[in-house]
Amino acid sequence: MAVKQYFRTVSFVLILMLCCVQLSGFDIQSYAQQNGSISITVVDKETDTPVTDAVFRIYKFATAQENDGNYIFTYEDSFASNGMDMGDFSDSYFPVHLVAFAQENNLTYDEADTDASGTADFEQLSVGAYLIVPMNISSSPFVVSVPMWNEATGEWEFYVDASPKVQTETDSDDTTHLTVKKQWEGADEHPDEITVALLKDEIISEYVVLNSSNNWTYSWDELDPECVWNVAEVDIPSGYTASYSDSSTTIIITNTSETTETTTQPEDTSEPDKLIQTGQLNWPVPILSITGLLLFSVGWAIINFGKKDEEAQ
Repeated sequence: MAVKQYFRTVSFVLILMLCCVQLSGFDIQSYAQQNGSISITVVDKETDTPVTDAVFRIYKFATAQENDGNYIFTYEDSFASNGMDMGDFSDSYFPVHLVAFAQENNLTYDEADTDASGTADFEQLSVGAYLIVPMNISSSPFVVSVPMWNEATGEWEFYVDASPKVQTETDSDDTTHLTVKKQWEGADEHPDEITVALLKDEIISEYVVLNSSNNWTYSWDELDPECVWNVAEVDIPSGYTASYSDSSTTIIITNTSETTETTTQPEDTSEPDKLIQTGQLNWPVPILSITGLLLFSVGWAIINFGKKDEEAQ
C-alpha cells in the first residue's frame, strides 16, 4: 500500500508541474525550431483591386540559430561570398545587391504567383532570412525574416504577411537617366577594374566595366520609364566589402578594404533591432530538466520497490 501511495504522490506532482507549464503559456512545440510561411499580397492602389498572376521569387540567403533568446543570422554558404556585410540588412540596396549576386551565380529559388485574391504563399519555410524578388510588376526586391517581430502585438510571428509597394505611376519624362560611380576606401592599392550590372525589373540586362579610363563612372540615358532600374556590383574583390549610397539619379558604390581601421563607437544601449532578434524561450529548460529527473526517479522506484515486493511475497 505504501508503494502505491508513493506512485500516486509522484504522479500527482508531475501532472501539477505540466499544468503549471501549460498555464504559463509555454508551448513545447514552439521551443523547438519550427517552420513558418510568408504570404505576399499585391493590390493595385489606383483601383483597389487584387493583382493576379504577379510572379515572385524567393531565395533563402541567411540561416538563423537561437542563442540565449536571440537569433544569430549567418549567410547561407551559397551567399557567403556576396561581398556585403550582414549589418546592412536594412539597407535599401542590400536586396538589390543580393538579386544581382543570385543571378550572376545561378542560385536556386522557389517561385509563386498571386491568386485571385492577389496573394502568393510560400509555406514550410525554415527559420532564417529571405530575399523576395518581384518578377513582372513594378516593385523593388525586399527581405523578410522568419519569424518577424510584430510591433502592434508585441509578439514574434512565424506566419508573416507582406505587402510590397507597387509603382502604378510612371515618370512624365520620355527618358530615364542613371549614373554609377565607384569609390575605394582603406587601401593604397586596389583592383584595376570592377564590373557592375544594370538590372531591368530585377533581371540583369547589361554589364559595364569601371576603371580609371572612364574615371570609374558610367551613365545610361533613355532608359524605359515603365521599368524599374537598379545597379549592383558583381564579383566583389576579395578583401573588400561593398556599400551603396545615392544622390538623385547617381548610385555610388564604395568598396572598403577589410583591413581599414574603424573608429570605436560608444556602446549602444538602445533596444536591439527586433528584425534579427527573437523572444526569450530559455526559461522552461530547468522545468523540463527537473521533470526528466522525476521521471527517472519513478522508473528507479518501480524497479526497486517491485523487487522488494516480490521478495516479500
